[in-house]
Amino acid sequence: MHSIKLPSKAPYSPHPILNLSFRLFFSAAAVFAIIMMVLWSFVFTGHTDIDAQVLNPLYWHGHEMIYGYALAVVAGFLLTAVKTWTGVMMPHGYSLLAIFACWLLARLGWLAFGLGVTIAG
Repeated sequence: MHSIKLPSKAPYSPHPILNLSFRLFFSAAAVFAIIMMVLWSFVFTGHTDIDAQVLNPLYWHGHEMIYGYALAVVAGFLLTAVKTWTGVMMPHGYSLLAIFACWLLARLGWLAFGLGVTIAG
């Protein structure tokens, strides 16, 4: 029978939230969901600067709940569970922070696009 060997060394990082990915991604998903629901209510009632002609609020909301919220939860789960399943050390510390930064930049990019922020011009 095949047995799984657990990693011998516990992950260490400058901050405890960066030790295991579920801590960072689950917390971010919870905060993100709250912020997006509040922002969605502002967009839905017309109390925001997001231009509905540039970015359809219905598509934006659907995209962010799938690729923003759900992807953060799935990434947090998989990056934590794979260590238990395979015994391979998953990213922690600054490498985990880099992965999280990619997720966060994508979320901020959609928000900037909706607000009409452009890089060139």
